[in-house]
Amino acid sequence: MNNAYDEGFQAFRQGLVLADNPYQGENEKKRQWDAGWEDAKIETDLKKRSICADKP
Repeated sequence: MNNAYDEGFQAFRQGLVLADNPYQGENEKKRQWDAGWEDAKIETDLKKRSICADKP
């Protein structure tokens, strides 16, 4: 993990929730962590949607 974005991305995959962000307050690291977490969630949601679309 090189940055807060990667940390957030991995945090989602480990089952952490958005509120678990270790960076608090209004700062760039918090925004990056949140963005990584949200991107991982979107990626997961899209995969689930794709799998469901393939079912008859």
